[in-house]
Amino acid sequence: MPFLAAFPVSQFFRFGFLSSPTKTFILDWGAFNTMKLFVGNLSFQTTEDEVLRAFTPYGNVESVSVLTDRMTGQSRGFGFVEMPDRTEAQNAINALNGAELNGRALNVNEARPKTEGGGFGGGKPKGGFGGHKSRREPRW
Repeated sequence: MPFLAAFPVSQFFRFGFLSSPTKTFILDWGAFNTMKLFVGNLSFQTTEDEVLRAFTPYGNVESVSVLTDRMTGQSRGFGFVEMPDRTEAQNAINALNGAELNGRALNVNEARPKTEGGGFGGGKPKGGFGGHKSRREPRW
């Protein structure tokens, strides 16, 4: 069970972690030690169970997800593994990056945080006709 503690935000504001010194929040210390790993170049036949079996020799695995295409249900060839201990996760990266699983050399590294936007749709229009035209100021 993770260690939970309540701290006034002002303590974190002083050190530049947060931008508002007026609120109190609950801090989960366990989240600071957890590491999410990106696992790429998976065979389309690789299952979450096989990924789990590959990572468990290096430590406790909190979760495994192999992403699939929404339309076809087929694997997209990559996934994520969460390990609660950063040292064990780093050991898994060192051992499994480049290792073979189902005939493919794995690409294993620390997952990067999601960027805003991305995907299709949304965002600002790129020009063209219709929609979102800016109005001109009247001349009088």
